[in-house]
Amino acid sequence: MKHICKIFIALTVLIASHHLLAEDSVALKDIPVMASGPVWTVWGSREPVFNKNHQGNAVHIAGKKYDDALVGHMGMSLVYNLSANAKTFKGLVGIEDETPVKLKVEKGATCTSDLVILVDRKEVLRQPVTLGNIAVPFSVDLKGKMQLEIRAECGLDSRQFVLKRLTLADPVIVTDNKDKLLACAASWKALYDGELNKKLSYPPAPKWNGFVCSKVKIPGYDNAYKIDNGVLEMIVSPECGGKIFELKLKGGENVLQNKPELLKGKIPARGKMIYIGGFFTNPEPRNYNLAADPALAYGRYKIEFPVDGEIVLTSPDSWVFFLQSMIKIKLQPGSPQLQVETSYKNIADFNNLSGIWSLTAVENKLLDEILIPDNSEGIKNNPLYTRGRLDPVMKKENGWIAFRFTRDFFASLGKYEGVQWESYSVNNELHALIADTWFIKKTESQVFPVSDMGGFYPLHFYLGKRTCELEFHSPLKNLKPGEKVSFVEYWHLKKK
Repeated sequence: MKHICKIFIALTVLIASHHLLAEDSVALKDIPVMASGPVWTVWGSREPVFNKNHQGNAVHIAGKKYDDALVGHMGMSLVYNLSANAKTFKGLVGIEDETPVKLKVEKGATCTSDLVILVDRKEVLRQPVTLGNIAVPFSVDLKGKMQLEIRAECGLDSRQFVLKRLTLADPVIVTDNKDKLLACAASWKALYDGELNKKLSYPPAPKWNGFVCSKVKIPGYDNAYKIDNGVLEMIVSPECGGKIFELKLKGGENVLQNKPELLKGKIPARGKMIYIGGFFTNPEPRNYNLAADPALAYGRYKIEFPVDGEIVLTSPDSWVFFLQSMIKIKLQPGSPQLQVETSYKNIADFNNLSGIWSLTAVENKLLDEILIPDNSEGIKNNPLYTRGRLDPVMKKENGWIAFRFTRDFFASLGKYEGVQWESYSVNNELHALIADTWFIKKTESQVFPVSDMGGFYPLHFYLGKRTCELEFHSPLKNLKPGEKVSFVEYWHLKKK
């Protein structure tokens, strides 16, 4: 009996040893990344780089040299779709040492950054690191998981942005089958690129009763649609992210920013933000906007006209977020109002947290005033806003908070300066006076639960040197496979 036990133990050890020997540690640099993209650095726009820093020199963390390293920067996002072919992602993380001599560094401020790892769209690790400290180890379980995303985020100290060179040293993915892992990653890369490069044929303009519809060209795109209901004129571009680029009272001024020519008919790389205006949406949670998926932001959408006065735009599949976007626009003949419904559908096999960030870009040079309801009594969350900039132009009157702008206000903004207002309100609506036309956006009157907002406030506007954005944020919803989250807006144009 003892002899049999010894044989059994020996066999168990042998099998375990064979299992361990069968594991492969594959260097991250050897695995095809499905979706990456440039981020802003002091040296200009840069892709994350392996085995050298952004100046082309050897990689050091706290004085120690690393031959196998990934050097990024705050805003970095690398996505690997692995289809359950990985077991563990591990390595060391710190901030790369080298700072250009000519770079002006703020005295007395430490530089921190966070390594953030998402697995199947859920944050599973947030590891803070500090410039000058030794690299710290990390390890993440990937068994049975579809997707790995590696992010570099700001950290506790928002200063010293130019130094936030988050670096992974000796990063590897452990797998039972190296060849299968590499083949799978490569196939996902091909699928992702295919969605971005997919060519679509577009139908003729619809023939609706009470409307005049035509197919038109806009700069860089041959297939846009102009809709005229006798009161409103609208141009929609399915070829450029399903955006609404023009909205105006008949014979009046366009209330939307309209700069599709900046794309030159091309889909920009992931992480490259180009302000082209119009109406568009981003998926939430909040950090999803760090590096949007160009399939959603700028991809070629399918367009359909199912009934008179209704337009349906459907995005390519986003294999970064495992979402598909749909936009439904409804108009009536002779009405200055329209309804815009956005939805995101979960196309993953796992539950997927998502919400809708609605943005409507308008021209600064035409914007005179913004009104928001002053009816937040009983709501505990105070507004968040850029006090030094907005206090001088803000006034409460007749149940509204009015912000009145001059051209000098916009001229005074710095190149990268952003001025914002975020608030909770019983009535979620924004009124913007643009070239003597009131552009009114509303949602259903309700107070969204703070716990469902993922750090956002429902009502939001942003002012910058290049654009003004009128924004809404929906609550987040944990979507089951095939489930959708939807958000409905009601728009109205009227003369001043």
